[in-house]
Amino acid sequence: VLLGAMLERIPPDTRVRYLTSQAPAALNGDVLAYFSETVFAAQPESIQTFLLRSAVLDVVTVENATRLCGLGDAQPFLDKLMQRHLFIQVFEARDGRRLYRYNHLFHSFLRARLGEGLEPAEVVALEEQAGDLFWEHGDTEQAIVHYLRASKEAKAAAGVKKIGLDLFIRGRQTDLADWLGRLTEATLKKDPWLRLLGVLNRRIRGGHHNQEDLLAALKQFRSEKNRRGELLALAFLIESGVLLGTEVARQQEWMDAAEALLLEMRGSLHYLYARTLLWLQLGIGCIVGGMDVARGCAACRKAALLADQMGATALRLNAMVGLGLGEVYKGDFQAAKEALAAAATSEHRNTYPEYRILDRLVHAELALHKGAHRAAAGILEGVADEIESFGLVFLYPVYLDLCGWLAIANNDFQSARQHGHQLEDVAALAANPHYEGLAYRMMALASYHFGEYDLAHQQVTAARERFAPYTDLAFHGAHTSLILALTARHRGTPAEGLGLLKPLLQPHCAMRGQSRLLAEIHLALSLTFQDLGADADANAHLWSARRLFNDAKEATYLFLSGADIRQLSGGERNGPHPPPADHHPTGGGPADGALTSPTIGSPPPLLVV
Repeated sequence: VLLGAMLERIPPDTRVRYLTSQAPAALNGDVLAYFSETVFAAQPESIQTFLLRSAVLDVVTVENATRLCGLGDAQPFLDKLMQRHLFIQVFEARDGRRLYRYNHLFHSFLRARLGEGLEPAEVVALEEQAGDLFWEHGDTEQAIVHYLRASKEAKAAAGVKKIGLDLFIRGRQTDLADWLGRLTEATLKKDPWLRLLGVLNRRIRGGHHNQEDLLAALKQFRSEKNRRGELLALAFLIESGVLLGTEVARQQEWMDAAEALLLEMRGSLHYLYARTLLWLQLGIGCIVGGMDVARGCAACRKAALLADQMGATALRLNAMVGLGLGEVYKGDFQAAKEALAAAATSEHRNTYPEYRILDRLVHAELALHKGAHRAAAGILEGVADEIESFGLVFLYPVYLDLCGWLAIANNDFQSARQHGHQLEDVAALAANPHYEGLAYRMMALASYHFGEYDLAHQQVTAARERFAPYTDLAFHGAHTSLILALTARHRGTPAEGLGLLKPLLQPHCAMRGQSRLLAEIHLALSLTFQDLGADADANAHLWSARRLFNDAKEATYLFLSGADIRQLSGGERNGPHPPPADHHPTGGGPADGALTSPTIGSPPPLLVV
C-alpha cells in the first residue's frame, strides 16, 4: 500500500531508478509517518475506530478485538484490512487460532493517534480491559503488560506474583526485573512473594538489603503458614549468608531451621522444586563455609536425587558440583571426580557464574592434588577477575587457598605466606574458623619451607585447633598432622612426629585418590625413622613412597622441604634393596594399597624438587 502510494507520485519513466536507489530510505522515519497518516485518513470511520482501539493489543485475535473494540464481530474488519493490505500480517498460533499483527511502525503510529483521539481515562480503560481479557484466558504475561500500561499496580503485582518465580527459573530475569522495577516500594514490601522476587532480581548484587528482605519475607511466610514460601526464603537466606560471609553462628541457625523444615516435610509430594533448592543451598552453605562438610555432601546428594525426580538438570548440575567440592574437602578425590563427571554433560554447565567458577575451582583442586600443578594454574587463570566481576566473594577463600598451594608447588613461599595472610583477613571478616584453619595451615607450611620451625609449629597448632570441631575434614587433619610431624623432627622430638604420622596410615584413614599425600607421609616416616635409627623401617617407607610417586604428573613436593629431600637423596641406609615382601613398616598395616611391597626390581629414582 505504502509503496504503491509512493509510486503514484513518481513519473513512470523514473520509477525503476527510484525503486533501486531512493525507495529504501523513503520507507523510514518522517516519510513513513506521512504515508501512515495518508493511508489512515483514507479509511472509513468504522475502520479508523477499529484500527485505533485494536492497536491497544500487540497481537490481535478475533475474540479479543470483538470484545475490546465494541463494533460487533471483528472478523469482517480484519478481512477488510487484509484485503486492503493495511500493514497487517496474519499467522497461526499453536492451537490453530489466527493471529494478526500490525507492522511495528504503523502500530506505533496508531498508538500515538490513540492517545490523541481518546481521553486518557478511555485509553486506561481500554488497557485494563485488555489486561482482564488476557488474564481471563490465562495469558498472565500479556495481562501484566496491559495492567502496567494502565497503571493498575495491584493487578500487575498479582500477575508478577503468580508467574515471577517461573520466569526466574527459566532464566528470564530481564523481564522480571522490568516488571518489578515498575512497582512501588510499598507494593513490593506488602507481599512476601514480591519481596522474595525482588531479592532474586538483585540476587548477587543485593548485599545486606537482600538479607533484610529475606528475613522479613520469611517472617511473613511463617505467619501465613506458607510452607513453599518458607522453603524458598530459607534457601536464598542461606545463599545470602554464604555470599556475604555472614557470621557462622547465624548461618548455622538458618541451616538448622532449614533441615528441621525439610525433615518435617519428608515424604511429602508437595513443593518439590522448593525442597530441592533448599537441600542444594544447605549443602553448598555447609561445604563452602566448611561448617559441616559431611552434612553438606549428604544435602547435595538429596538435592541431586530430587532434581532427578523432576528432571531439573540445572539443579542437579549445581548439586553435583557442590558435592565435588565437598569430596575434595573430605579428601576423597575419586568421589570428587565421579561427581564432576556426572555434571560434565549438563547443558546448563555455563549458565550460572557461581557454579561455573566453582566447577573450575574443583577441577583445579583435583589437578593440584594429583601433581598436575601447571594444569591447575591454567584452570585458575582469570578466576579472580570472574569472582570480582560477579561479586562472588564466598568463593574467594577457596581460590586463595588454591593459590597458596600453587605458590608452594612453585617454591614461591613468600607468596604462599601472603595468601595465608589474605585468608586470615577474610576469616576475620566472616568470623569463620574453617577459613582461619586454612589460613594458619598455609602460613605454617610457608614457615616450614623457610626453616622457621618454631613459628610453623605455632601456626599449625592454631590450624589444628580451628579444624578440631570439623570431624569430617580428615583431609585437613592429615595435612596438619604431617606438617606438625615434620616440624617435630627439626625441633628434636621425632618420636612425637612418629605418633602423629602412624595413625594416618591406618585403614580407617585411607582416602581415595591421595597417592601424593600418602607418598609424602611415607617420606616423612622414612625421615623420622632415620632420626630414630630404625633403618629397615626408613627404607620400607622410602620404597612405598617411590611406588606411589609413579603416578605423579610433575616432580614437585608440597610438604617436604628442600632440606628434607636432600637428606632422602643421600641414599638409603644399608643399600638400595627393597624390603622383604612380608615386611610392613612400623607405621601400620596396608592403607589404600600403599604399604604392600612392589615386585623386586630396580626402584624408580627419587623425585627431587
